[in-house]
Amino acid sequence: MCDIEAMFYQVRVPEEDRDLLRFLWWENGDTSREPQEYRMTVHLFGVTSSPGCSNFALKATADDNEAAVGSAAADFLRRDFYVDDGLKSVASEEESVELVKDITEMCKRGGFNLHKFTSNRKEVIQQIPVSDRAEGIKDLDFSREHLPIERALGVQWCIESDTFNFTISLRDRPCTRRGILSTISSIYGPLGFVAPVLLEGKTILQELCRNNAGWDDPVPNDVRSKWFIWKAELEELQNFAIPRCYKPIDFGRVIKAEIHHFSDASFKGYGQCSYLRLYNGKHYKQLHGTAMGSPVSVVIAEIVMQNIEERALSTCRQTIPLWLRYVDDTFTAVRHDEIDAFHNHLNEQNTDIQFTREVEENGKLPFLDCLVSHNDNSLRTTVYRKPTHTDRLLDESSYNPTSHKATTIRTLTRRAQLVCDSTDSLSDENKYLHRVFTKNNYNNDFIRRNTHRPTTTTETNDTATPTTTATIPYIKGMSENISRILLPFNIRVAHKPITTLRQLLTNVKDKDEPRNRQGTIYKINCSDCQASYIGETGRNLTTRLTEHRRATRKGDVSNHIAEHHRLTNHNIDWDSAQCLTYSTDYFQRLTLESWFTNLEQTPLNRCQQLPAPYKRLIHDINITNDRKRTT
Repeated sequence: MCDIEAMFYQVRVPEEDRDLLRFLWWENGDTSREPQEYRMTVHLFGVTSSPGCSNFALKATADDNEAAVGSAAADFLRRDFYVDDGLKSVASEEESVELVKDITEMCKRGGFNLHKFTSNRKEVIQQIPVSDRAEGIKDLDFSREHLPIERALGVQWCIESDTFNFTISLRDRPCTRRGILSTISSIYGPLGFVAPVLLEGKTILQELCRNNAGWDDPVPNDVRSKWFIWKAELEELQNFAIPRCYKPIDFGRVIKAEIHHFSDASFKGYGQCSYLRLYNGKHYKQLHGTAMGSPVSVVIAEIVMQNIEERALSTCRQTIPLWLRYVDDTFTAVRHDEIDAFHNHLNEQNTDIQFTREVEENGKLPFLDCLVSHNDNSLRTTVYRKPTHTDRLLDESSYNPTSHKATTIRTLTRRAQLVCDSTDSLSDENKYLHRVFTKNNYNNDFIRRNTHRPTTTTETNDTATPTTTATIPYIKGMSENISRILLPFNIRVAHKPITTLRQLLTNVKDKDEPRNRQGTIYKINCSDCQASYIGETGRNLTTRLTEHRRATRKGDVSNHIAEHHRLTNHNIDWDSAQCLTYSTDYFQRLTLESWFTNLEQTPLNRCQQLPAPYKRLIHDINITNDRKRTT
């Protein structure tokens, strides 16, 4: 981190623009005399234009001296300065020392003087002249003393631990709406680190606003107690430290970095969790836990959970009259005075798998989609929805098959019938669902037909013809016709949307290079004629090209490329070999190989011929493409 000394004063104002920076001056403060008019020759602090003009001069310095000093220093000036403060992270101490020398030289060429250097590495600071170091470390004994805390753009940076710290200094303000607002506003957190803490205080202020409390009226006792508890907890922020860097020390060179954000809403507000994902080109094995989405994860998790619950229930000292579990959600009946003991007993079974708990409130407790009510020694159930539920369903106007929309209504209606255990709760749930369906633009007739549709069961018939399922992209009108045509042939058609949010937003993994992907249909051209070879392989193209090269060198007559090279002495253009498409299914690759082969004028390979209808389709496609090129 560094600073440009008196940055604004180093940037000259063009002579033709100096009339815009005029001021009056009374010599010795004698206002009885006529004032003298002066013009600024440099930019000064407090003028709106000064930061912009100085920043322009800084970038011009980078452009003018990049060739002489280097691109690393130029990029530092362009990207890592906020007005006169520069902050930059590099991979090594050697690179940092070199960058300090280059950036100092580049700024000197542009008329700027860099000073107040500091770093989280003592070895780097010792390479910087004492006069150019920050004030707190000029006379520091590095062998005995710790690096101090500096301010970086309003944030406290503990250089020794390389963490961001917080200092809370609260003035004594009255417990009123105005005083609470003043306290909350006095907490400075430009990077949002303290946002989760501020949320509780803002919730208290929001409650006062909803109740139309006066600005200077004393707050109610229940709100007062919440406020003083939260205010006392603010002092704990001084013990809170956030690492400045999350890159592991021995991680190696970062090829790519990604930040993944996940958010959710509660009754009070929105929360977000961010994950830093770094790539260094290496492959790792997961040694602990199982991967989310892996088919085997569910089975392994179930085995582990069964083992934990069997050991816990067989060794606990408490009486457990009820224990229900679905995957990792449990519903348990325990005496009130034994809850803590049983909870601790569960968490002792496996230190890597810890249970959280939620206790019934007002005799009610949610479990899965059910809200279980405890009353008069009996349990009653109805449908449960989170406080953040928005009643948003698949809208009637959405581009989806009618069967999907009907299934939405039937599924929710069926859930109400299964979960609600009384006539009154079922009636209330059906009325609620009708309002929700109407809100999502379904008409009454469509709702009535799908809510009163009887549930049918399919009888097993061993002699019936097996039903085949085909999944096709949904195109309104066409997909319904295809379903009706295939129905007499006992082929059931499933529709899927062409484009989904999942396809657009969940591409979080690096794609393999085209030549490294498995299951490839590829094309290899001859350098000296129009001949080309279309092939398929279940492996990657790089491996297959190696085999083709080897066969060509040996003159293998069974290899079509090698045979073409032997007969014509033509060169093969290995570098331009391209992947046409991909498929992990062998029969699909054979079909695609034949398809692309029929598109070529002089193919080298002899693959299985396509049926006549496909050839006609290829002919029509070629005619259409020729017309497009002509027009």
